[in-house]
Amino acid sequence: MRRTRIRTTPPNPWKQNWRRRLRRSKRPPEKQTSRGRSRVRSHAVTSALIIAFLPIPGIAQSAPQRAGRMLSNTPFEARAQGLLGAVEVEAPQQRGQADIDIAVQEALRKIHPPSALQRRQRLEEFLRKAKRLKPGQKIRYDRRIVLTDNGRPILPVRDSHSARNARFGNGTITYQFSGFSTADEAAYRGFITAITPHLDAIYGKPSSNITVTIRFDTNADTIDGGFYNVTTKSIHFYPFGELTGDTYTLTHLILHAYHDELQFSFDGWEEGFTRAAATLAFLRYDPSIDLLDTDGFYHLPLYDGWNQPALGNSSFFSPSNIEVSGMPYWRLGMAQAAWLKVTAENPDFFRGFNEAYYAQFTPGLEGNTPALKQIAQGLAPNVEGLGFSDWYRRQYILDTSNSPGTKLYVATIAQPISVVLVIEHYTTTPDGDETPLNGMADLVYRNDESPDLFAEEGNEAEIENGEGFIAPQFFNIGGANLIFVDVAAGGLQTTVLFPYNVAHESVLGDPDNIFGGVTGSASGSLDVAHAVRSVPATAQTTRSVFAYAPDIAMNALQRLEFTYNASDTGQSVTVSRNTGWGYYQLLLHSPVTITSLSHLYQKGSTGYQMVALPGRPLLGDEASVFGVPANRFLMAKWRPDMAGENKYELYPNIITPLGPGVGSWVKLENDVNVSVQAEPISTDEDFRIHLPSGFNQIGAPVDATFDIANLFVQVPGGAIQSFGAAQAAGLVSGGVFGFVQSEGYRLTTSLSGWNGYWMRVTSVNGIDLIFPTQGMVVSSKVSGFGFQVSGIQGSRDGTRSAGSPKRRSGSLIPHPSSLILPGTVGLDQKQMRRNDWSFRISASTSVAKDLDNYLGVTPLATDGLDNVHDIVQPPEFGPYVSLYFPSRSAQGDMPLAVDLRAPFTGKKQWDFEVTTNLGDTEVTLTWDDLRKAPRPMRFRLADVDAQSVLDMQKVGFCRFRTGNNSTRRFQIAVFGGPRPLAKISRVDVRRIPGRLLLTFKSSGPVDVDAEIYNARGQRLRRLKAKQISAAGDYAMQWDLRDARGQRAAGGVYVVRLTAVDEAKRTHRVVRMFHLERTL
Repeated sequence: MRRTRIRTTPPNPWKQNWRRRLRRSKRPPEKQTSRGRSRVRSHAVTSALIIAFLPIPGIAQSAPQRAGRMLSNTPFEARAQGLLGAVEVEAPQQRGQADIDIAVQEALRKIHPPSALQRRQRLEEFLRKAKRLKPGQKIRYDRRIVLTDNGRPILPVRDSHSARNARFGNGTITYQFSGFSTADEAAYRGFITAITPHLDAIYGKPSSNITVTIRFDTNADTIDGGFYNVTTKSIHFYPFGELTGDTYTLTHLILHAYHDELQFSFDGWEEGFTRAAATLAFLRYDPSIDLLDTDGFYHLPLYDGWNQPALGNSSFFSPSNIEVSGMPYWRLGMAQAAWLKVTAENPDFFRGFNEAYYAQFTPGLEGNTPALKQIAQGLAPNVEGLGFSDWYRRQYILDTSNSPGTKLYVATIAQPISVVLVIEHYTTTPDGDETPLNGMADLVYRNDESPDLFAEEGNEAEIENGEGFIAPQFFNIGGANLIFVDVAAGGLQTTVLFPYNVAHESVLGDPDNIFGGVTGSASGSLDVAHAVRSVPATAQTTRSVFAYAPDIAMNALQRLEFTYNASDTGQSVTVSRNTGWGYYQLLLHSPVTITSLSHLYQKGSTGYQMVALPGRPLLGDEASVFGVPANRFLMAKWRPDMAGENKYELYPNIITPLGPGVGSWVKLENDVNVSVQAEPISTDEDFRIHLPSGFNQIGAPVDATFDIANLFVQVPGGAIQSFGAAQAAGLVSGGVFGFVQSEGYRLTTSLSGWNGYWMRVTSVNGIDLIFPTQGMVVSSKVSGFGFQVSGIQGSRDGTRSAGSPKRRSGSLIPHPSSLILPGTVGLDQKQMRRNDWSFRISASTSVAKDLDNYLGVTPLATDGLDNVHDIVQPPEFGPYVSLYFPSRSAQGDMPLAVDLRAPFTGKKQWDFEVTTNLGDTEVTLTWDDLRKAPRPMRFRLADVDAQSVLDMQKVGFCRFRTGNNSTRRFQIAVFGGPRPLAKISRVDVRRIPGRLLLTFKSSGPVDVDAEIYNARGQRLRRLKAKQISAAGDYAMQWDLRDARGQRAAGGVYVVRLTAVDEAKRTHRVVRMFHLERTL
């Protein structure tokens, strides 16, 4: 029977730490109320978060390089060559073993400095209190080492096999020992003899015939584990006296020797494979072993909550191999858990995989993720009810690509009435290196009864050296229920779940318990189907949580099927989970409602469409949603936080699935009628979607039309503001593009259901885009499912009126009068008087068009890149022709579709380029009718590459062929309102040796020439025109000779200076002077 606990203040091992943090912050505790705390702050980030999250000084230091290199960075299909996860040590073997040992030890000190060990000890202390480590147990980070000679990895076995054209596989390892006592050597030999049959049965025979030396090495305590040197075939091992942990570490290192020089490039594969296989072999060797006694990396019971995007990276220790945060702890265990789930589908998976891998091996296969996935898929076609590829892309630990930016990872460990939160916060570079951040995390706790629960431990967690810890506990909240924990740090926010009061001590200590939570439903029943049971067992769910004790032992890998039947919504959902030893925390989502979605997408001339679904399809695979075979389905989605210029994810490796607010590209071979069952969004509240900095593909979350001006924006930790205000603040670009196959990208002022759009976010930390869906009425259209909007109102100041969503008028275009939409002329006398005008120029071919490109001026714009007034052109996809104005600034090179500048007088020019991927093709440029432009405005178009010029007011188009060059350069010169007539004054003539000096002052830019006349009015000489770019004093010289070169005689002369400005207006000044005859 479950015990009811009366409200007291029990000892809390984390409470003292919180009090220390509170004293350091010098912030008094807030007043307490019966429910929650008094809200001195709103849900926005508190003043503590104003503190900048800065990199930790001293972390960036020289370190061993990677023993491999990245070849491509495609999410879930990255490619690499060499032993990317190994530590590379420059130590040629001819230097001798002593020198090699010194070089290796120096490398280990660099990659695991004392500061890293101190951070690890903080994590160990917290994990012990959370019962994820046992008293005195340490986190063991064993590593892999490869020696190099002038940067080239020394791999003698591969070199030998290549020279002999030998094949890998079916090898044998011979062991020898160094530095151990006779008794210890005998004990370890006995252990290896006993476990080797299990290793061979699970992992297959080693890749080669090698001799491995196991060395007793006290230096291995640098990493509290050991390492395997691939080059020297040696295991460096320092036992700590924990029998289970020591022998498990040795087993794991031996499995690296099984792969030896054929180790996978990526840690997600090599570490995941070896740790999972070591676990299986260890349990066959001794089924009574507690997995927490091995190395503390058994994460399978908490996999659902810990599977988060921040896990992904090319290396678990980052490319520089420096241990800078606690992320290796989560990554190593999650990789093990992921491959254990695969092995649950096929107990012979590892053996079969390695045999196929050795048989197919050629250099490069070790890092060829697509090829490795093909081998895996042949052995485990389905995992947890999904096709292997579909399952694989949902396991973030197996994403071996690098995604730069700031990261936030929050691990939860449920206790009876408290939840342990470990917060990892760091930045990632494009090559995968990571730097921890300092700062403060802000937390909000909420459940079905309160948006702000009280916890004595407070609502802030200090993040030091990239890690923060807090363990809030809750009382008097009505029994077991599901608590949502919102964590915000450094401009990022994530939400994690805590099934409260169901993870009792008896549950955590009993290996046969399943507990967890359900989102989307408060009450229902959970049927648990076991492979060995003919009748499913049922657990009841109350307030979104459940606890279930099955009547069979959960002491092996097994496949379970969970069917949740919601009594409050009437919906049902079935999920599969592969579980292992001990309890399992299950987190699942139950649709609130399910409806039918139907829409016809037409192939058109090219098949390319930008799409979005106004609901979350129950079918997880995109090809199934579109009813297209997976091998013939092309889908792409732009991921702005991806490294490199090409940021497109391709099916089936798209992280963000189809759903409300999400846009994607598809290429159709035929017309497709999408008809699926889907979960619509809830209209109990406004819909929001987070958009990272950069271009995002978005869509309307419902089958309705939204004016972009009526959307709202919120930066992490900031206030909600209208789209127009966010645009004016430089948080988001005003230009939103839709796609019409026959017209290309088009600027739009609204978003409609089923269509995809481009939106550019300029806020560094991204934004939440908010659609005012609260209060929308769901109805059925004659043509199919859809939402109708009714009764939406708002107030001018952007505040919410009772019963209505937040709405405010805003501006999509850069300035209400500056951007004239297609089909109109953007120039007239009235606009010119306001210095506010624009016109459109378009490019088209027989296949593709780019219609919406604008240039002009507006009073608040600048001549440089202006995020408020300029609009950047979105990335291209499929066959295209693109016209853009190149902008080069500190933000990088930007192709502009709209280039608005400051008003001017005189002349201003716009450079633009036209590019296409259609090869040699004819391109036509057209522009708005400029004949109505007020005088004296003039427009000249120069083809820079063809060196030709035309008058845009006399001609309305031009054509050219791209030829072999896909990019053509042009320039538009606009002569605006005339400046005041530039005048010549202060003309002076004086004699200098051998010459006559003419000096004058000009009031503005002009071309000046000088003519010399004699007393009879005959012109003797015309001096070369002088181009003057600005007002100032200038001079010209006459060499006292006429046009024929004869020297002028003495007498009276006249000089006439003529100034001509850009509007061809002239100003003349005449001066008489006397020239004395000199010999």
